[in-house]
Amino acid sequence: MASKKKMGYKCRIAGVMLLLIGSIAALVVVSVIQDKLKVQEYGLEYGIVIDSGSSRSNVYLYEWPGEKENETGVVTEKMNCKVKGVPISELKVSSEEYKTTLNGFQDCMDEIRKHIPEEKQKTTPLFLGATAGMRLLDAKDKKRSNEVMTSLRDYLSGQNFHFHNASIITGQEEGLYGWITVNYLMGNFLERNMWNTYIRPNGAETVGSMDLGGASTQIAFQVQEEGQGPDYMLVKLYGYPYTVYTHSFLCYGKNEADKRVLDKVIKGSSDPAYIVNPCYPKGFNTTIKASAIYDTECTTKPKNYNPYQEFYMFGSSDSKKCGELVKSIFDFKKCSSKQCSFNGVEQPPVTGEFMVTVSDITVQSKELLIQNH
Repeated sequence: MASKKKMGYKCRIAGVMLLLIGSIAALVVVSVIQDKLKVQEYGLEYGIVIDSGSSRSNVYLYEWPGEKENETGVVTEKMNCKVKGVPISELKVSSEEYKTTLNGFQDCMDEIRKHIPEEKQKTTPLFLGATAGMRLLDAKDKKRSNEVMTSLRDYLSGQNFHFHNASIITGQEEGLYGWITVNYLMGNFLERNMWNTYIRPNGAETVGSMDLGGASTQIAFQVQEEGQGPDYMLVKLYGYPYTVYTHSFLCYGKNEADKRVLDKVIKGSSDPAYIVNPCYPKGFNTTIKASAIYDTECTTKPKNYNPYQEFYMFGSSDSKKCGELVKSIFDFKKCSSKQCSFNGVEQPPVTGEFMVTVSDITVQSKELLIQNH
């Protein structure tokens, strides 16, 4: 009996396969015609995102079919350009560095322009999103921060594009955009089926994202419950709602965390002319100016601070002591909620897989474009 059922099952599979093989040619023709009709009817749209992180700025050009899938565009990166010059958080308007960096921006804008049809340029949206580097500058020197952002808005509004805004985005937004980007690239939001249409993957699950930047680190992951507070963000993508927990740890990016560890090393030494650093390789030595460590909102300046003072460091390659130093910049004890990550920050239980990225900034989510165009 079981054998007959098995044979019947095989026959049905064979029949379906023959039907599919006979239909594939027709399906391919139909899908190609549909794609051509879509391009003719809607055309391609373009968008530019300038990602200004704590280490540098990058200009990204995206494109997508004019027709959206459930109110959200299907976006691909067409090209990107690294801006020559210093990060915008280090700029002073009218300085030589500012002029050099602005020339770097112009070189990228000229290169991007070559890849956008002339008739589309005036309607191509242009955004600039500044992250943790500018958040720190804004806290330290709001006047200078406003001058830099105002000058950049004036410059970008003079380009032959549809300039939307240049702003300092929040840590929560940065984390959310990183989460969207990671899951979009992994195909967790939609995929093409055999009919050449986009569908939500069967049993689609998202992954969490953690982005180690220069001045901050973001964590973001989907949660089922609707939490309270700014760290819980609601977003609708391709017709489906998502609740995402996201938090940005300012001063815990690679560069700023490194300064905090160096501060601990210096405080543990009695002789600034001979400081043993357990995190440096044995035999390695270097001279560091005080300003390179303390000219930031992330480390507390010592008494009688002299920005020109020099510290001479020698490596001892002691992994145990280094680990203790790194751990000391985190507070895992303070918590007024049911569960915390560190420094008293409330965080729901972490589940599932994570994608970790190490960059100056999480690539600005295509959501900036596809929801605002």
